[in-house]
Amino acid sequence: MLVGQATSGCAMSLLPKLSKIARQLDGVSSLQAREVWHLPGTSHRAPGLARAHVAETCRSWQLPAEVKEDLLLIVSELATNAVVHAPNASFTVSFLLTADAAHVVVIDQGICGSPSDAPLTPDGEGGRGVALVQALASRFVSNSSEKGTVAWASVAFTSASASYGWSDLEESLAPLGQVSLAA
Repeated sequence: MLVGQATSGCAMSLLPKLSKIARQLDGVSSLQAREVWHLPGTSHRAPGLARAHVAETCRSWQLPAEVKEDLLLIVSELATNAVVHAPNASFTVSFLLTADAAHVVVIDQGICGSPSDAPLTPDGEGGRGVALVQALASRFVSNSSEKGTVAWASVAFTSASASYGWSDLEESLAPLGQVSLAA
């Protein structure tokens, strides 16, 4: 496991919750590997760093190309949201591998809230990231509180494995605020 320097605020307060969720997933679908990176929350280069870390880890874990492509887009969108909508000293990206899926978890320390609900325009540059993540992920959970946001997206290796342990995950994140699930 690669772990950078400890962060403060939301990321530190939510890491125990993330560990609990990882243990629950371990019981459901055998946690096989985990990588964690702490990235600069105010740098527009951070999404590229997150993408590079996930790309290298996909190679070392020998994940299928189609799974890797989806994961790279997902981490890019979630990391971009952390930098643009919740700029802070840092944010955390965790990458988990279970028997049936790969999971990207981004934890930021921003003030409660989500990306703008402003109407989309055909030539607008933003506002489509979460919809893209929902379309690519087998499952997606996003949870905001006054301490920050946890966004968890999973890409299943087979369609039959897309329904693992989500009631446990929803229960674990519920105390942090409203949970939204998308299949």
